[in-house]
Amino acid sequence: MLRTSTPPWPASPQATPPAAEPQRPRTRPEQPLFSEGYCPRVLPALLGTGDLTSLFLLNVFWVTNVTPLAAGGTASFTYWLIGGTLFFIPCSLVLAQLAALFPSEGGIYAWTAHAFGPRWAFFVGICAWLPGVLSIVNAAAAFVSCLQALHPTWLIASWQQGLAIGGVLAFTALLSCQRTRRVQHVLNAAAVLMGVATLLIGVSAVIWLVGGHASATSFTDPSGWRVVPFGSQTNLALLGSVVLALMGSDMPLAMGAEISDRRAIPRHLAWGTLLTLGGYLLFTFALLVVQGATAAANTVNPLLLVIATVDRVFGNVGGNVMALCLLFYFLMIPVALNVCFARLFLVASIDGRVSVWFAKLNRSRVPIHALLTQIGIAAIFAAILYL
Repeated sequence: MLRTSTPPWPASPQATPPAAEPQRPRTRPEQPLFSEGYCPRVLPALLGTGDLTSLFLLNVFWVTNVTPLAAGGTASFTYWLIGGTLFFIPCSLVLAQLAALFPSEGGIYAWTAHAFGPRWAFFVGICAWLPGVLSIVNAAAAFVSCLQALHPTWLIASWQQGLAIGGVLAFTALLSCQRTRRVQHVLNAAAVLMGVATLLIGVSAVIWLVGGHASATSFTDPSGWRVVPFGSQTNLALLGSVVLALMGSDMPLAMGAEISDRRAIPRHLAWGTLLTLGGYLLFTFALLVVQGATAAANTVNPLLLVIATVDRVFGNVGGNVMALCLLFYFLMIPVALNVCFARLFLVASIDGRVSVWFAKLNRSRVPIHALLTQIGIAAIFAAILYL
């Protein structure tokens, strides 16, 4: 039962409580949020290690980030290692500790509330949520880029791309509002196909070298691995690309109340960190071996170079398999983003920071209003950019 510092009606024997709901108490940083007690009662706890790992990969592992890094040559490996050891791995350790202390729905929103109070929690939640909505549009655009890689004559005009992105967003809205377990099965399949794609491009690099072809990039020149912070030959911008590519690992924990086994939290962070770093390194290596830094720098469509790398070794069949894996993966990324970021909307609504309308759950126990509102906002951004 909620307790308030003063009764919401006069304390007299003749007085009767009004029909309105009692006011929620003001929350101090050390007190639990209203959403922390409410969400576990109404949301099903069904996410395990594999589910969270899939969400981790879909939020962080975007192979479109690889081509700009490969354009920097072997120095990209130096920056991958710097970003991984000084940023990505420490972030995973911090997330494991925070989620162990406060395994709450909303993730970073709840953690900030306990540290600085609910007002700062809402501010941080907005700062985390807005890039998520833009990322939904970006992922849909990557799906369109993959279609263009298969058929260069498709979707040339900007309005055609905008309509295609609108179709992806409509599909995302439809799938996201289904039962969480059903949606998660599809997302897990997308992560498995991304594993197939990663294995395929790694094998392509090995076969290219074993077949007697020279590597398109020299890995023995020490000067190519150096960090050049200043001057006309500076490559420091690669560090920004690496950090951007490794952001977003906290979002699966926004579904903290829906995790069935708390041991899945450190496990999925360990697996997600390992698979993401390993995948990025493997894709970068394959592009540099088969295509080279110059080809990466001159490629406008990053997915075109990835597919062409496999196509160059295995022919059209291998290239088509790679393209289909990437197509399905990037079709599912907006779904994963919509599911995760809607939880920020949900907890802010439950705690009275935005309209309680966004906390509406459908029969499948998913926040349907929050999910559809996010897609609507993403569609507005897409229309501004493309139409």
